[in-house]
Amino acid sequence: KDDLLFDLIVDDGSHMIEHMILSFNYLKKYVKVGGFYIIEDIRNVDMEIFNSLGSSDFEVVKMHIGTLNLQDSCIIYKRIS
Repeated sequence: KDDLLFDLIVDDGSHMIEHMILSFNYLKKYVKVGGFYIIEDIRNVDMEIFNSLGSSDFEVVKMHIGTLNLQDSCIIYKRIS
């Protein structure tokens, strides 16, 4: 099973919030403990949704709020257990 786990997953797929959440909820099980999951191209107004998206297995280690009111923010989660 460990050969199916990754140190890093970067979500650079669909920019629709529903798809981003769906991808995270599906793919997070493939992140190794100590690994990272990054979601980029988030709209600034949606950042709080992603801040609360983590679970007991993940913590938010960085939230970057972009300077434009477009899809230029990102969030980095770290798997802690």
